Amino acid sequence: MNTYILSFDPHQPEFTAAQLHAFIKQNRDIAQFYNPFPGTYILKSELFQRDLNAGFVSFFNGKMFVLAPVTPFEVGGAFPQAVWDWFNTGDLPKLEKLSS
Repeated sequence: MNTYILSFDPHQPEFTAAQLHAFIKQNRDIAQFYNPFPGTYILKSELFQRDLNAGFVSFFNGKMFVLAPVTPFEVGGAFPQAVWDWFNTGDLPKLEKLSS
């Protein structure tokens, strides 16, 4: 399973946060996701970045965004332990309580 960070401007008038959330939630290519704060999603997918990127190019329709791969155990920051467990092992049940 590959892990990615999606970063975008959450104040773009072309779409709402709810529309993007629905797109991600319904996207069959995204197995798991976490939205820790506005403008950022952490995604898990079996697809390679270039293939997953294609759907976001269509959604964002010319607006700026970044979809970058994350290498487990090589990322830092401050998240609850459940998020780090998910990054590194894919343990989603604990994470579902943190994400809406």
